[in-house]
Amino acid sequence: ERSRLAVLRGNADGALAAATAISQGHWRDRARALALQIGGDRKAADAALQRLTDAKGKGKGGAYAIARVYALRGDADKTFEWLQRDWDGDGFAIAYFLYDPLLLRFRNDPRFAAYCQRAGLPPPSASEALSLDEIRARVAVKS
Repeated sequence: ERSRLAVLRGNADGALAAATAISQGHWRDRARALALQIGGDRKAADAALQRLTDAKGKGKGGAYAIARVYALRGDADKTFEWLQRDWDGDGFAIAYFLYDPLLLRFRNDPRFAAYCQRAGLPPPSASEALSLDEIRARVAVKS
């Protein structure tokens, strides 16, 4: 989806425009929360994240969506807290864990390897997927 691509590129305006174009509902709320994290309005970003957490991750994959927002913010502790909630709930993150660029920024965190082991996944070192930081570094080199 365009909103996710814009977030990976660090394009705050494009991410917000693409997120706003999504039909009303929790998918839009999640996309807007991610988009706002990379913009300059910290108050709006905090409010969007608070709306998600107030809804307790409403809908399938909700806890995973919140974990992704915290990962984008660089908050490893909150990321793993919400990944634990995902694990205890619908386990949505398992399918995306080893190639989600937002989560992969924490691949060297011991909690990442522990999650992989608990889920029966290969260790994070086995993933060739790039983290958000690696993607942005490569895009910057090409620019």
